[in-house]
Amino acid sequence: MTRSMIKIILILSLLLTACGKDQTVLKTGSQESEPVITKEEKTKSIFIEKLKLGMDENEVRSLFGADFALVQNLMERNEAWRYDIGIEAGYQFDDLGIDTVDVEGLKQGKIQQQIFIDWSFDGRLLSASLYMRNEERNGYIVYELLDDNSREETFNPFEEGED
Repeated sequence: MTRSMIKIILILSLLLTACGKDQTVLKTGSQESEPVITKEEKTKSIFIEKLKLGMDENEVRSLFGADFALVQNLMERNEAWRYDIGIEAGYQFDDLGIDTVDVEGLKQGKIQQQIFIDWSFDGRLLSASLYMRNEERNGYIVYELLDDNSREETFNPFEEGED
């Protein structure tokens, strides 16, 4: 084979390879993309589908992480964790160390969700609730983990005077 023939074969193979790559990119680009799931939607899904009474602290951390505020459940007099999810930059909530929901922060959109995890004295998940902002209905939804591991959902409108 002559040198010119080798160059032509080499150029043709490079062109064919490049065309094949372009076709792959076009196919990938034309496919429908997966829907984007927000952190709030993912958190709600985990709360509803995976959280179970009796879990230990490590199991709950594996679901929601270790970024929580340690608070006191005044009614049960036990330790609780509060997770603040979907917060604005600089968000702070003075809960006075107790399990208080930031309804005002939910209303103003400074926070999208709060989860409260209550612990038994032997370190097991005793109860849990998720408070989730619902802008369309001008209120918030509460998901409660019940004794049979089912969930109860209630809607609470924001009060008119709250700002």
